[in-house]
Amino acid sequence: NYRIAPQEHWRRIRTTNMLERLNKELKRRSRAIGAFSNDASLLHLAGTILMDINEEWITGQRYLSGSDVIVCQDTRAEFTAL
Repeated sequence: NYRIAPQEHWRRIRTTNMLERLNKELKRRSRAIGAFSNDASLLHLAGTILMDINEEWITGQRYLSGSDVIVCQDTRAEFTAL
């Protein structure tokens, strides 16, 4: 539940935008190819797309800083202790 985190982070973590973007990119690039000769070629494309997106996430602007994640973890621990 996203409400365990501090309220200022709710907007970022309550949505599935990142997952939806990933699915949209997988669909877009697989449609551009059309038919795949075998399962391995489909897995190769999906793996390549995932590596590209991972690289963007690593080098791009951070979604939540490390300290934000620690605050969320501490808040969750306090909540579950109740």
